[in-house]
Amino acid sequence: MNDVTVEQTVMRDEGAVIQGDKGPMTNPRKNIIHLHFQNILGLRRTLALHAASRGETEHLAKRIAIGKSIEAQSLFNDELLARA
Repeated sequence: MNDVTVEQTVMRDEGAVIQGDKGPMTNPRKNIIHLHFQNILGLRRTLALHAASRGETEHLAKRIAIGKSIEAQSLFNDELLARA
């Protein structure tokens, strides 16, 4: 996340449009910032940080409880599944 902050700060100083060899052009940092944000959002989705930050952890707790009840009803008590 620090990379995004640094790139945004530099782009604010340079501006969204810069002077290129053939005239005004979009600052290439804009694409870099966009890619950083895509990576961050992908990580948040993977880690389910968005749901946790919105207070939807009760859904996760329900799924964990359902999983534990299924494990408890198992005919095989071979301890292959880790207990928490």
